[in-house]
Amino acid sequence: MQRIILFFIVITLYSCNVNNFVLLNSDRTNGLDFQSGKWLIGNVEVNPYYKDKITELAYADFKSRLGERLNSVSEQKSLLIPVKVDLNPKKEEIEKLRIGTKHDYFINIKVRSNRNDISDFKIIEHDYYLKQMSFAEITLEVYNLEQGKIVYSQTARGKIDEHQSITSRPIYNVIMGCYKKIWKDIEKKSILK
Repeated sequence: MQRIILFFIVITLYSCNVNNFVLLNSDRTNGLDFQSGKWLIGNVEVNPYYKDKITELAYADFKSRLGERLNSVSEQKSLLIPVKVDLNPKKEEIEKLRIGTKHDYFINIKVRSNRNDISDFKIIEHDYYLKQMSFAEITLEVYNLEQGKIVYSQTARGKIDEHQSITSRPIYNVIMGCYKKIWKDIEKKSILK
């Protein structure tokens, strides 16, 4: 009897976190070749509350594949690049990055997140129900600076229904879930060291 009760408790708790993560470029078949080159990870554009954590995680994941061949923009003092690098840059912009960084690859990560209030009024019963949803979208692009082209681009979107969730940091959880979805895609499709 205790096992049945425990089973229902686990199922209930598991179903409470209503997360949904999806890759937008799921048909993309190519990954990254981590075997050569000098890599640079740019400033991660994200809400300041989450910037340190997502930057550390991305740096650690790429460092595990690249070792000493990975640098961070924040660690390099002599770089001549803009603070923000737009997504999907033109070939000329990528070539300027090569001149300003003297690296072979550039990693660009952008995060958008939001909380959306959806209100549902029940006029007859005079009840007010407020539904909170947390959304996030992460785009990770890698540019081959020597060739002047984008070699990897992936976007993940996620959402969580805060009303049915047991988490205290819903936006953070959605951001991390999106990032992990992209990293799994990289690991699955890439040539690893």
